[in-house]
Amino acid sequence: MVVSHGAAAPSLARPLALAGLTAALTCATACATGPAPVQASLGGGSWWSKLMVERPSSAARSAQGAATAKSGPLDDQDQRVASLANGADRRTPATTVSFEKPAYGTVEHVGSRDFQEKVLKNEGPVVVDFYADWCGPCQRLGPILADFASENPHTRVVKVNIDHSPDLRARYGVTSIPALRVFEDGQVTQRHVGVVSKTTLTRWVAN
Repeated sequence: MVVSHGAAAPSLARPLALAGLTAALTCATACATGPAPVQASLGGGSWWSKLMVERPSSAARSAQGAATAKSGPLDDQDQRVASLANGADRRTPATTVSFEKPAYGTVEHVGSRDFQEKVLKNEGPVVVDFYADWCGPCQRLGPILADFASENPHTRVVKVNIDHSPDLRARYGVTSIPALRVFEDGQVTQRHVGVVSKTTLTRWVAN
């Protein structure tokens, strides 16, 4: 079949014009309203939908640019905040100094080696009991001293065995036992021979 150009031109021109108009309207609609939602699978769909998915919007590009700029070098303020968050700028806590008197609460045994440290250099009064294991009155005085020490924890109470420390017995003139001495600032302030009550001990250390 032979078709002349003159006869076929009108019949082909109208479909081509309609196709061009449809494409123009589709482009105008997409540019005005933005790309239509595209399904997860891009196997189908038009070339325009694929192009809009691959090309991020201007808002997305702006957000991406801001995130990139923020991830750059930190300024001084940001570095300061980061240091505080990581704990690098934590201050060392102040040391608490306690001025409370030391607590004892029990009877200690001392000898020639530690007498100076625990008695003569002690801060506050020290009750010293010079005793011996074979002494009956010394054994009766023991529980009284233990009760006094527990009720007066800030007063040091010590016992010196005269058989183990004869030098201390001679230095402080102990000739009879039990012999009690109250020391304060390295000096003897009270002397007593024999069993004594807790009331008397309390009065001695209070003066």
